[in-house]
Amino acid sequence: MARRAAPSDPTGYHDWFSHSYVDTWIDQDAAEGSRRRELDALVAELELPRDEASRVLDVGGGWGPVTRCLLDQYPTTTVVLHDFSGPMLERARAHLAGDLNRVHFRQADLRDPRWLDEVDESFDGVVSSLAIHNVRD
Repeated sequence: MARRAAPSDPTGYHDWFSHSYVDTWIDQDAAEGSRRRELDALVAELELPRDEASRVLDVGGGWGPVTRCLLDQYPTTTVVLHDFSGPMLERARAHLAGDLNRVHFRQADLRDPRWLDEVDESFDGVVSSLAIHNVRD
């Protein structure tokens, strides 16, 4: 049986507005083995200063695994974690609860050209993992 297209994914594969779907997806993502090494390598490519303030945009940051790496590697960095999904952002807030003073959450749809209006600040770096491929149009 084919899945019915959800408003959060017109292809009908993901339902990013469903709390239960997001919870299941995160549980599976976390259980498939740690991507921490790969995410740490991604974040290290930014080569941000460790002793100066910097700002990074995490595009489609989901529940916050890349943001977690940023916060751990760069103690003076603040992150704007952007995502399309309210349930993902809720899980990110919980996952990053100890560092909420360094994280700002923004909800916006990458398919809408105005999505940058929600993150209208300048950044020293931009990262993304497991998100851009969801923009199919």
